[in-house]
Amino acid sequence: MPLLLIAFFVLVGAATAPPLVKGLITPRDPSSRPKLGRPIRDGYWTWTSRPWSATSDDTTRLCDVTFFALTTRRAPARLIAGGVEQPLDTSWTLDRRLREGERRTIAFEFRDPSGGRVLACQEQSVVCHSPHMSDLGAEDTREGRCAPDAAPPKSKAKGLRFVGYRPAATLANPGSGSAHVAVAFEILGPITEDWYCPEIEVTWPDMTRTRRESDCPPWPGEPDQRFHWRFEHEFPSGEWVVTACISKAGRKLACESVTVHVVGG
Repeated sequence: MPLLLIAFFVLVGAATAPPLVKGLITPRDPSSRPKLGRPIRDGYWTWTSRPWSATSDDTTRLCDVTFFALTTRRAPARLIAGGVEQPLDTSWTLDRRLREGERRTIAFEFRDPSGGRVLACQEQSVVCHSPHMSDLGAEDTREGRCAPDAAPPKSKAKGLRFVGYRPAATLANPGSGSAHVAVAFEILGPITEDWYCPEIEVTWPDMTRTRRESDCPPWPGEPDQRFHWRFEHEFPSGEWVVTACISKAGRKLACESVTVHVVGG
């Protein structure tokens, strides 16, 4: 093509093209951006194949239960459960065979492989329930424990006792197979300043917790106030252990457990 003709087309294009805007950057097509969302937060879960209560086999009179552990931690964790320690990247299962009338509790401890720091600890319990008899007096078998037993009160709390009141056996509702049962806890003895106006936390058999703070005036010197707590919870048929701990300023003072019996259902 002759040079004169090429120059003519260049001039025509420059005259008819849209004007350039200084600093203008064409945005990228948003559809081409990755759509991964926010990263999942570190989480730790445990559960069982038979929540709370399993029914024994008529022939073997045993219950086969599977315990599960799951983590969404981006880095692997160490799992200690049932006397076994192993690396955990996502999930893990543990099979147990329970005798009729046995309650098996397993503690799942998630640790950081670097340094061994405890990341989380959860307990799961299952009772091997017999369809032919009540589970009163179930034998408790534990494999590990998340929290140590409460230390005895110091000398300043001499004469003080934290007690729990065991409720009477309750009949289950035939429709739901469960019953609402009230449990109560109380401090007995002359209250000292260390034990005045504590916080109480109740751990239920399904490992949920209820926390309640006391509403008290400043330390009066010689209080005549009683510290008594009452809680209601729904329990399925069987025998269950409820544990309550009182603490103040982050220091645990005492713990007490009561057994709940729900018959029938």
